[in-house]
Amino acid sequence: MQFLQCDVFSLTDTTETLNWISRAPCDAIVLAGVLRSNSTLKTLNIANGDIGDYERELIGTALLGNTSGRLGYCDAYGLKENGQPSHTVDVKDKEQIRSRRSFTLFAGLLRANRTSLIASDCS
Repeated sequence: MQFLQCDVFSLTDTTETLNWISRAPCDAIVLAGVLRSNSTLKTLNIANGDIGDYERELIGTALLGNTSGRLGYCDAYGLKENGQPSHTVDVKDKEQIRSRRSFTLFAGLLRANRTSLIASDCS
């Protein structure tokens, strides 16, 4: 299943950006299922909603397994399409990388991100 229309979000064959507004974990779990095979979504903006660490891990795992996926941008990490060609992320910043589980989402985004060179501060 690559596309889905439900009461919280819609992913069609032309959806490239999804503005996440849900605060329910079950919605994020459904999204993870769709992202296992979706090849059109590029940007997931989650600033106006919430995705817990467990759900971030599920979404990240789906992205890592989807070799044709294009989702490589997310406002939670400052990754923006047509943004700067380089970007720095502090992996110790609890606002961005909240836990090892949430790191999986970041890793999944990097797999599909074809424009940003990521520098990470691990000191």
